[in-house]
Amino acid sequence: MPLRYYLTFIDDEELPEAPSTLLRASSCEPARVVDRESEEEEEQELSEQVARLADRAALLTSSRLTSPASAAAAPIVPSPAPGPAPSAATVGIAMSPGSLPGSRGHPELCRRPCLHFFSRQGCQREADCVYCHLPHPQRAVSLDKRSRELVAALAPRSLLALLLPLLRARVEAMADGRGSAALCQRARAFVLALEQEAVQLGPPTPPECQKIVKRLKLMTFAMLMGLIVRCPAPSVALVAEEALEEMRRL
Repeated sequence: MPLRYYLTFIDDEELPEAPSTLLRASSCEPARVVDRESEEEEEQELSEQVARLADRAALLTSSRLTSPASAAAAPIVPSPAPGPAPSAATVGIAMSPGSLPGSRGHPELCRRPCLHFFSRQGCQREADCVYCHLPHPQRAVSLDKRSRELVAALAPRSLLALLLPLLRARVEAMADGRGSAALCQRARAFVLALEQEAVQLGPPTPPECQKIVKRLKLMTFAMLMGLIVRCPAPSVALVAEEALEEMRRL
């Protein structure tokens, strides 16, 4: 700060403040853009982690119960008197988790595993839960962002040329014991309808995403149908959406 001498006193001379060129809005970081796809990936990873923890807890519990030390230290509890077996009317929906909305069509058509059901607290929504309450021994496979962009960029005819062979293989897997007869019949009718739509769309162009076929083969029937639901051709997307909802009601 410059000083100015005046008689025997020293006064400071205040200079006018220069306007700041840096605005507060420019100095702050931009707001985080919510990416729904990344949220779905995080939720999927969380569900997989919960499933692994549940499997680990079951393994530890079984090993503890079967060890000789725990068997010797366990208190002797008298067995209860035999009684009538519980019926479906007394137990309710807990005896048939496959009838829940999210578990129908397990494992090819059900939704993702319920996070709360496989946790220690359990699912509180019970019959209103829209997620699967049945075990999923195989880890769910999903496409990363790069692979989803490749699939989304395909023309409708090329998309069907890529997914129709995989859908036929999934239908055969359901016919081998993973689905009911009505479900397999409806799945075959759906694949036939897609084949007719593919003929009307004309000859396909060679798809450029053969690298992701290996991951597509590990996806369930419902996940493959979800890719067709996002098809830019309205007729194809409508056939897939209606068939998926109808098959989940069987």
